[in-house]
Amino acid sequence: MNNMNINNKIVNFSIISIFILVGLVSFIPLLSFWGCSHLCFLPLEASGLFWIFIAGITIITFSPIPDRSFENILSRFDPVFNNKPRLRWLAFSLAAMVIFYLFRVETFFLGDGYSWLSILGKGERYVHKWTEPVSLYLIRLTQSLTGEYTQESALSAFRITSIISGGIVIYNIFSIVQKLFEKSGQRYLALSTLLFSGHLLLYFGYVEFYAMSWAATLVFINSAISYLKKNSGILKVIIAYSIAMAIHLQAIYLLPAFLFLLVWKFNKPIYRKIGYWGMGISAVLGLIIIIWLYNTIIEFEVLLLPLFKSRNSAPGYTVFSFQHFYDILNLIWLVFPGALVLVLIKVMSKEKSNRDSTSVFLLLAALGSISFLFFYGAAITMGFDWDIMSLTLLAPILWILYNLKDTDINFKTSFIYSLLCIFLSISFLSVNFIVKSSEDRFHTLINNRHRGSWLVYANYYRDKKDRKKFREIVLEADRRFPQYQQMRKVYKLLEKQKFSEATTLAHQLADEYPYNADFLQLMGNLYGKNNQYDSSIIYYERAEILKPYNTMLKNELGQIYMKTKMYEKAKSTLKRAHWLNPKETSITESLALNYIYLQHLDSASALSDSLFMVQSDSPGGHLIRLVVYLNQGDPDIAALHYKLFLKSGQGRSDYESVKEFYSHLIK
Repeated sequence: MNNMNINNKIVNFSIISIFILVGLVSFIPLLSFWGCSHLCFLPLEASGLFWIFIAGITIITFSPIPDRSFENILSRFDPVFNNKPRLRWLAFSLAAMVIFYLFRVETFFLGDGYSWLSILGKGERYVHKWTEPVSLYLIRLTQSLTGEYTQESALSAFRITSIISGGIVIYNIFSIVQKLFEKSGQRYLALSTLLFSGHLLLYFGYVEFYAMSWAATLVFINSAISYLKKNSGILKVIIAYSIAMAIHLQAIYLLPAFLFLLVWKFNKPIYRKIGYWGMGISAVLGLIIIIWLYNTIIEFEVLLLPLFKSRNSAPGYTVFSFQHFYDILNLIWLVFPGALVLVLIKVMSKEKSNRDSTSVFLLLAALGSISFLFFYGAAITMGFDWDIMSLTLLAPILWILYNLKDTDINFKTSFIYSLLCIFLSISFLSVNFIVKSSEDRFHTLINNRHRGSWLVYANYYRDKKDRKKFREIVLEADRRFPQYQQMRKVYKLLEKQKFSEATTLAHQLADEYPYNADFLQLMGNLYGKNNQYDSSIIYYERAEILKPYNTMLKNELGQIYMKTKMYEKAKSTLKRAHWLNPKETSITESLALNYIYLQHLDSASALSDSLFMVQSDSPGGHLIRLVVYLNQGDPDIAALHYKLFLKSGQGRSDYESVKEFYSHLIK
């Protein structure tokens, strides 16, 4: 096939234009361009380096230096892929791991890093997240080898898995590039794109699971390409994909590509035809199931973005909204800085896409990835949760690169393109290496669409004992989310038993924000205090679906179950809450009360023992013992615990009611 000529000057001009854009958004600054506005968060020296760099790029672009000179430079990379290269790839991977360790980051804003450190640093009990079972298990296993279950050991575990995952990613990138491309220029272009990318941040000891997802996915893609080239190794492909799914269920969007590999195994055309028809029917059925789940199950509904009508938690944010497309554009700049240049080259080449099995596999993987990118609800917080979305760009980039291998790109253009990727990636990494820069950058990413990120940011300064900054962030969050001030007002009205006013305000919040678990919990609390337990349970259960690990919510729901004599349901709910948060005395007391209702008096006594271990004169412990001994027909010992409760429980909200109810014990 003849090479397709492109206008390399136009490509060079587009590269310089991106540099100019970076300069404009960084020095004006335009913070909404969060995918490439890195320089405005770096020290002033970075500005000078930028202008020197762009001047050098411009000189190189318009210089009369022959393309042969750049070819000689790039040809130096050829030995990396020749004469048993695996040892070289391994050496590069190990060297990269050393760099990841030496420059490991100290802040973990872009994701749920601080939440996971808190969850995994509280002892043996932890939240099990069904979407990433194996990655969570690996973190806990690694953590167990480093010592106790503390935040420090959790941080060490994340860093170890992050850095090792980075080595696996680097090795597989080299291997994939060798399998897909034969010429040095093609390989250089692909390596520049894949190696110098925003996803590198995940391997610098970053606290998140997506480094492992990148590693597992690249192993799967590498084994799939090898299988398609050699027509052997299907078992390895199946194992690799199974591991990728177990690491994180987001790998499900690669399912069409995986099914294609299974169908491709059939040698007879009739079997392949049946397989392709099966894939098509499965796709239709899958779409029907997704639509049904979206319209019937709330936890599934919140995972997907609405098509046209936005949720009130993210005004105007839908699949087809401008802001969504704009965020995707920023994500592309962040993860693969040269991606738009590659798209331009692909369009200019006017070459028909390859139709071989490898191209079809990459295309199916790309289509699944892009679908996830556009429809998954995490896009509401794209700047904050860029890590889960980053992997969606890998397959599309590989497909574009693979379909450019017959396009004539001169060596000068490839060299300039690589400088673009290198510069933007290093500037992005630099922002995250510098603590103050990463703090400032995160402040610009959080917005009115995600209150949780404000809480993460505020608690970060609280843990640093910077009370002033903590209060500033809390006040700013209150200004951005006035509905929470209204929620606090409702709770105060409930304390004053002003149910009519509280009901009006609470309904306004629940109607306006039907997917907000805090406001649903408020409605449950409201109806519970009005003794409308059926309505209370409906709202509490809906809130629990949206916040399945909120222990205080479970405690409130368990108490309502007890009031309606649904003791077994209460036991299940309260046991889960107690397992997640054994140090919360109110949950322990609620579970003990439920055991008393069920006449499991030994279990209730055991819980009182745990309270006395924490506080030798625990009023909750005395109260539980009081009720247990009354149920056992021993009023004298019950009276003793009643007297001890009167001494130690004076600060409790239920003190007066308990005092009055059991006053008959003292003769």
